[in-house]
Amino acid sequence: NAARNAGAPGGTVIHGKGTGNSAEKFYNVSIAEEKEVILIVSAASQKSEIMRSILENAGPGTPAGTVVFSLPVSEAVGFGLI
Repeated sequence: NAARNAGAPGGTVIHGKGTGNSAEKFYNVSIAEEKEVILIVSAASQKSEIMRSILENAGPGTPAGTVVFSLPVSEAVGFGLI
């Protein structure tokens, strides 16, 4: 919601499991922490506002503990832009 409120056009959610920390065990079965990765493609002019909104509303100091980073996109296909 924080990204959408800042003008993000949408996103893709990918479910994953953390492997960095030692997993908890339940009856000797390892249980990995589940995470969600949200990918957002936006115009470069919107990037800072979207990132700032996510950090303020769901960043490391909140229960969500979100980490935000940006990667440049030089080409994209399949977004209905062509």
